[in-house]
Amino acid sequence: MSYAHADEWFWKLINQTESELDILFSLFLDVIIGLCKYLIEVMMFKNKIPDLSQKKDLMNAFQLGKALGVSPTTASRLWNGDFGKVGIDTLHRLCDLFECQISDYLHYDGDSLPGKT
Repeated sequence: MSYAHADEWFWKLINQTESELDILFSLFLDVIIGLCKYLIEVMMFKNKIPDLSQKKDLMNAFQLGKALGVSPTTASRLWNGDFGKVGIDTLHRLCDLFECQISDYLHYDGDSLPGKT
């Protein structure tokens, strides 16, 4: 992109109405959130909550939620590895339940990134 085109694009962006900017910002956030979820859920982190739960005889998300005292939605997110909207207090409850550290149920695996051998 040339400087002339970049300058033109920039001024078009600045001159948007507030509602148009809200829409653009919302779309931008959706893309960023989607990318983060992809990186967390698929590429870099491995969710060990189901394995740890089964060691405590908690065989599904519903039982996990009951043991933690969280909503079924939160329990399902935890079970499926969606940590995007999980509060720090819930992470602490997991540590207490499993008698472990966060790294024991949410494991970083940099080797799973594409291009790594």
